[in-house]
Amino acid sequence: MRDGRLAAFGAPGIVTLVALVGRFHGLGEKPFWLDEILTVNRARLPFRELILDSLHNLHFPTYFLLVSPFSEAVGTEWAVRAPSAVFGALVAGMACVIGQALKDAKIGLCAGLLTALSPFQVQFSQEARSYTRVALLILLALWVVVQIAKATDQPGDESRQ
Repeated sequence: MRDGRLAAFGAPGIVTLVALVGRFHGLGEKPFWLDEILTVNRARLPFRELILDSLHNLHFPTYFLLVSPFSEAVGTEWAVRAPSAVFGALVAGMACVIGQALKDAKIGLCAGLLTALSPFQVQFSQEARSYTRVALLILLALWVVVQIAKATDQPGDESRQ
C-alpha cells in the first residue's frame, strides 16, 4: 500500500519539480515581446481600469490581476513570467496524475515527463501570457471527468442496466 501512495503522490511531485527546473531556466533572459508588454501594461492599470480594459478587449481579468503584484518588481521579466512557469509545471504534474488515473503509474510518469520536457510546453510556460493557466484549468476539468467516469463505471453497477 505504501508503494501505491508513493507512486500516486511521488511521481507527480517529481514531474512537477523537473518541469519547474526546465521552466525557470533562462526565464528572465529574453526581453518582453509584444503580447507580454500588453500583459504588463494591463497588469499595471488601477483595478477599475484593468477590469474595464479586460472586458473591452474580451479578456478575463484574472490573469492580469494575478500578475499585477509582480509587474513592478526588479527583474520584471522573470517576475512577470514566474506565474506562467508555475502553472506550466503544474500542467506536467496534472498530466502525470491523469495518466495514473487512466492506466497506471508508468503511463502517468511517461505522460508527465513528456509534458514537462516538451519544448512547446516549456516555451509557452516562459511567456507572460495566460496559456498555461488555461491549460491547467482544462486538465483539472479533464481529471474531474475521468473521476466521474471511473465512479460510474464500477463493476457490479446494476443501476446502468
